[in-house]
Amino acid sequence: MRGLIDKEKPPKDIWDFKLIPGGLVDIEFIAQYLALVAPARGVTSPPAGTHTLEALKALGAGMMNANDLDTAAEALVLFTELSQLVRLCIDGDFDPKEAPAGLVDLVCRAGDYPDLTHLEADIRRLSKAVRRIFQGVVAAA
Repeated sequence: MRGLIDKEKPPKDIWDFKLIPGGLVDIEFIAQYLALVAPARGVTSPPAGTHTLEALKALGAGMMNANDLDTAAEALVLFTELSQLVRLCIDGDFDPKEAPAGLVDLVCRAGDYPDLTHLEADIRRLSKAVRRIFQGVVAAA
């Protein structure tokens, strides 16, 4: 399924948090997969409608490496906060080269980064790590 999404809806750039490899779709797949296999592993699934972060923490604690769980949670929080901020401030896609300087500063502050270079480096680091986690948890099944 993830391969089809990669093929049919490739991300526009690293700011496409939903579709980048290791982005929000991968994190959602991890949480959904854990919920599906939880009963077979003796883990109680959280109720339907549980926020992804809460579900990840509840399920991942018993079925994932603790460092991987922390990384997935960190990426989920950062990608969600940044995407919501951008959606509130502009219509359409975020392009740092075209965005007002104030918005770029706001995006950096929201992620607690000194500048865009550091923020983009961390987005790349987290997305690569989440894709690796996705492959280890979901794709290996």
